[in-house]
Amino acid sequence: MMKKLTMAKILALMVILAFGCTPSQTQTSAPSPTFDILSNHTWLMEGVVLNVLPYESKLIDFGEIKEQSDEISTPGRISFTEDCLVWKVEGQEIQLAGLSDLAIGQRIKFNAEYIRESHPFQAQATEVLILTPGAVESSTPISTFLSPEFTGTITSIEEYVHINTTKLIDLHVTSSPKYPDLNETRLALAYYTLLWQQTATGYLSVTEDALKPGQLVSVLLTDHWSKDIYDNGAFQGIIQEIIIIP
Repeated sequence: MMKKLTMAKILALMVILAFGCTPSQTQTSAPSPTFDILSNHTWLMEGVVLNVLPYESKLIDFGEIKEQSDEISTPGRISFTEDCLVWKVEGQEIQLAGLSDLAIGQRIKFNAEYIRESHPFQAQATEVLILTPGAVESSTPISTFLSPEFTGTITSIEEYVHINTTKLIDLHVTSSPKYPDLNETRLALAYYTLLWQQTATGYLSVTEDALKPGQLVSVLLTDHWSKDIYDNGAFQGIIQEIIIIP
């Protein structure tokens, strides 16, 4: 009997030595160093991806958004260095990503060695931080954080396949804080235009076939509206996003 007790004590002592004699404590995992570093990193610009151009060498159209603004302050076109680092926020962590992860509607920050002053400005990014999912991925229109230029009723739609455009839309304007005296305008849909149907629970991505005369819509433009700057006056703005309002 004594031998059995002694052997039991020896085994217990071995367990204590192997696993430690202090009670285990629950540890809360701290944010990754990468998150700490990049969240406090100095970035050249922050804004939204407006278009991912279908070229072999990746290019994006970008709109700078300053501080808590609800409009684009400066449009630009961004290319990328061969060794450009791309990071993506995932919850409270940041994951290594790639240029193929860029999508329309994402909020991003970037750094570049230079900015070429033009309209739109041009830059070559050396590193990019993707802050939010793309519009389609998250079913979140860009117009939820940028103010649309127009609300109005579609009066006519016609085909207009020309360079980047697909259709022309005539709009009877019922509200436009930026252009309060405007009653009618003609705008162009582009191949990258985001189209949504507003529902009781959110937004549903739709195609151009869902657009009909008589519908009430909100319209966010890719760039500023102009009376006759586009295509010799054929239209006055390119639509970045259109939402059909029930």
